[in-house]
Amino acid sequence: MADIGCVVPRNHRLAGYVAIEPEDLRGEVLITFAETTVIGFLLRERLRQLDAPINISITTNQALVACTLAAIGAGLSLIDPFLLLSDMFPSLMIIPHQAGCSTAPKDRVSAQSTALDRRKGIRGDCQGDGQ
Repeated sequence: MADIGCVVPRNHRLAGYVAIEPEDLRGEVLITFAETTVIGFLLRERLRQLDAPINISITTNQALVACTLAAIGAGLSLIDPFLLLSDMFPSLMIIPHQAGCSTAPKDRVSAQSTALDRRKGIRGDCQGDGQ
């Protein structure tokens, strides 16, 4: 399971935080996945449940794009942490986001599969405890 995190430059004012609450992101330019993606949908749904005053300014369907934009100072990214495990972006760090959203692979897709139903292929949880 992977918790959604907030990707920030290492010199950003939030970089010293252990975890980020939705209120901490007020006034920030936010980058995340489109609402048509599993993560984008789950994140927005959880933020709606929390009545969080967050405005997502930029959407993408790729974590690489979200991190590149964060690295050049275009905003902060709310994404899963997998890409940052590669050390492709040494100037960035990811801080857990307390919205309580996480994703995990549910089933493996066989080579014979012609289509992946996202709702079956990814399990997403958006609850207060992230469980």
